[in-house]
Amino acid sequence: MKYIPLNAASTEAEKETFCKMVASYGSEMDAHQNRCTPCGIFPKWANSMINIQGDFDLHLELCCDGDLYIGFIYGKIDYSWHKGYIKDGYGHIMEFYVLPEYRRRGYGRKMYLHLEELLRKDGAKRLYLTADPVTGATFWTRFGFAPTGEKSMENNLEIFEKSVTIDMMDFVIHHYDALIGEGNDPVFDPAPLREYMDKWDGQAFIDAMELDQNKSVLEIGVGTGRLAVRTAPLCGDFCGIDISPKTIERARYNLAEQRNVSLICGDFLSYEFDRSFDVVYSSLTFMHIEDKQRAIDKIADLMNCAGRLVLSIDKNPNDYIDNGTRRIKVYPDKPDATAGYLRAAGLTITDRYDTEFAKVFVARKE
Repeated sequence: MKYIPLNAASTEAEKETFCKMVASYGSEMDAHQNRCTPCGIFPKWANSMINIQGDFDLHLELCCDGDLYIGFIYGKIDYSWHKGYIKDGYGHIMEFYVLPEYRRRGYGRKMYLHLEELLRKDGAKRLYLTADPVTGATFWTRFGFAPTGEKSMENNLEIFEKSVTIDMMDFVIHHYDALIGEGNDPVFDPAPLREYMDKWDGQAFIDAMELDQNKSVLEIGVGTGRLAVRTAPLCGDFCGIDISPKTIERARYNLAEQRNVSLICGDFLSYEFDRSFDVVYSSLTFMHIEDKQRAIDKIADLMNCAGRLVLSIDKNPNDYIDNGTRRIKVYPDKPDATAGYLRAAGLTITDRYDTEFAKVFVARKE
C-alpha cells in the first residue's frame, strides 16, 4: 500500500481524485442515514479538509495499491482548543472510506493499521470515532473498538473507542524526526542560540572530557552533531548513537569531513556495541531514559579502565516537554539519585558542578 498525504500543495489530479471519493462517500452516508446533502456541498467539504492540513498531527491521505486509488483516511489528535466535539488527547478517526469495489480484500485493515500507527506515534493513548450504523459498527468492532453509549453532538452517531499501546520511545523518535522536518539543526544555530544551548554543557563540559588524539569517544544522543562537531576533531576515534533516523542522517552530513567518525542509528540501551571507549559523554538525553540505573551500568561496562564519563542532566523537573504542538513524556533526572546510580555502577565521581540549566557529573572508572 502507498499513502499520499493531501494538503494545499497536492497535485490537481490528487485533489480531483479525493473530491470524487468524498462525493461517493457522502452519497453512501446519506443513503445509510436517510438524508440528502446538496451535491455542491461535497466539493467544498473535500477542499476544506485539504486546506486545513499542515500540522504534524493531522493525517489526510489517499490510499493506493500501485496505480489504483483504494480510498482515503483522515485522523487527528484532539486538543482542548479545537472546536466542536472533542476528547482531549485522543486520536480521532474523522473519516475513513474504502471504495465499494475494493472492499473485503484486506485493504480496510491495512488502511486502519496505518492510521492507528500514525496516531499512536502522535501520542494518542485512546482512539475514538463515530460509526456508520450500516457498515461501520461491524467493521470497527473487529479492530477492538467498543461502543461507549455516547452519541456525538455533531452527527448523532454512536461513539466507539479503543485503547492503543504506546511505545514512548517511538514518540520520541517521531518528535526528533519532526524537528528535522521543521528545519531545526542546532549545528547551524546563530550565535545567541548556541550560547543558550551551552547553558546545558558548553566549553567546560568539553574540557572535562580531557580529550586527545589517542582517545576513543562515545556520545549518547549525538543529535545532529551540535557537540560532536567540537569534540570529534579533538579525539582519535569518535562514535555517536541516536535513536532518530532523520537526526542521524543530518549528523552524517554535518560530520562528513571528519574521517574518524562513525554514527549509529539505534537505541543505546538495546544496541550491542563490539568495543569499549576511553570517554563517554551525554547531554540532554538522559531525560528520555526511564531506567537510568540500567543506562549507567551499561555505560560503565563500555568504559575502558581509567575511562571518563561526563554527563549533563537537565534541572527541569517537569514530566513533559511541550513545544506548543507536541507533548513528549520525559523522566526527570534527580542529582542525588544520579550520584547513587554512578556509585552503584562502580564509578567514582571526580567532579560535580552546576550550569544554569543542568547538573554536570564527571566520573571515572578505576
